[in-house]
Amino acid sequence: MSKRELSAASVAIVGSPAPHAAALSPLQAIRKKCLWCCLGSAHEVALCPAKACPSWPFRFGHKPSHELIAEQGDTLLYPLEWRMTAAAFHAARHSPLKAIRRKCFDCSGASKSEVKNCAFNDCALHIFRQGKNPNRTYSPEERARRSEHLVAKLKIARALVEKPVSIGDPRAKRRETGSRPTTARMDYPNPRTVR
Repeated sequence: MSKRELSAASVAIVGSPAPHAAALSPLQAIRKKCLWCCLGSAHEVALCPAKACPSWPFRFGHKPSHELIAEQGDTLLYPLEWRMTAAAFHAARHSPLKAIRRKCFDCSGASKSEVKNCAFNDCALHIFRQGKNPNRTYSPEERARRSEHLVAKLKIARALVEKPVSIGDPRAKRRETGSRPTTARMDYPNPRTVR
């Protein structure tokens, strides 16, 4: 059964199409998607055993509690190609948008172009699939500040590519000077002569 047929089948079973995310927040979109996945049953969403799903801790439509994060533990999250555990995901303080991005990447068969060109407009996560919130608007001042910040980050990245910096690495100094490091010779006492 294709995803289109599955979507049509869910309309017949649940009674409404998969939710549109026109004015939804990312958390609300995750909640709607989880309800769609569980055929409209909030009880089934609460009992969901799919802890490897990136949206699992956000399935209630709000930020997860510490207990919920601990329950997910060191489970490897989908997509498995990214090799990230749930603990690492939450330690990096990733947002629901990042969870949606992971979910969409997994749904598309680990293809970034498939995520970008996704044709499933009736999916609640569709407008958030790139990991960005299109509902968010910024003032001109905020846009200018973000633009300056991005330019500064790009300058730093270019500088690091041109001249890598390794703090505390003796080989970095050698690369700069072009010479081999000198090693101090340690003179240890002869154990036969020391009494």
